[in-house]
Amino acid sequence: MVKKFRPVRTPIHFAKLFKKEGLERSSAKKLSVKKKLNFSELHDSSIFLFKHILAQGDIRWKLAIKYAELKKEIPMQPINLENGLRAVYSSRSQGKNKARGASIVGAIHVLQLTRALKNIELGNKHFEFRQPININSKYEAKFVKTNSILKQVDKKGVSGCPEALWQLQLWEKNKYLGRIGVNFHAEGAKNIVTIANIQGANGKKLEQNEFKKITGKNFGEELISRLQNTLGPNFEYRGAIPNDLNKVLYKMTFRKTKPEKIKVWDNKMRTMIEDRRTKK
Repeated sequence: MVKKFRPVRTPIHFAKLFKKEGLERSSAKKLSVKKKLNFSELHDSSIFLFKHILAQGDIRWKLAIKYAELKKEIPMQPINLENGLRAVYSSRSQGKNKARGASIVGAIHVLQLTRALKNIELGNKHFEFRQPININSKYEAKFVKTNSILKQVDKKGVSGCPEALWQLQLWEKNKYLGRIGVNFHAEGAKNIVTIANIQGANGKKLEQNEFKKITGKNFGEELISRLQNTLGPNFEYRGAIPNDLNKVLYKMTFRKTKPEKIKVWDNKMRTMIEDRRTKK
């Protein structure tokens, strides 16, 4: 039996990874004088991410710099980074969240950190600032940053969402009806949107059925369609099916979405599931 050796990850390997994940695109822009970083900020960023100050030539400084830039440019909390590290990204390459408190060293962990930072950056640029969308004068779709990664329900009926950093939530006045969870990442020049969560509010089945009767769509289809119309064609949209429950619900929702059917991804198999059916 031939022993399998763990591949050595070199600075060249990580440089290619950063380029593929779009880190170079954003980091190439110079900061304004007001936003330039000092050594203390860079050292704090390195210690927070990697548990020590990186050596001078370590290519992971690109990630420490990016994190420090984002902290200075946008409102961001440690929970947002942790959410991005736990998030689901539909892609042929899959990262992995680090163990709690561990340094981010290996390729799969570096990949996940790169995507988490890109998720924060793209979401703040294209998603969070948007005003609620009025639907049939009775409902609102609200653009929200996830504020809890715990699987518990708050007083408004919204549960935690560790698999998605961003949410488009459906509300009827002050009643929460459901949501889709959204993540962003980049692959080369392409920006990718992953719909990682479709979840109705507990105890709101009658209200969800009423919404479908009024709009002709279930809330998941409607929210995804609104997301596509809002962000536009410059994004590639992918739907992540869960590993256990609700696979059929997710697949049908992605298939029925208009104006454009969502590509369905099985992230466990790292591949897109092709829909060969001709009837729509």
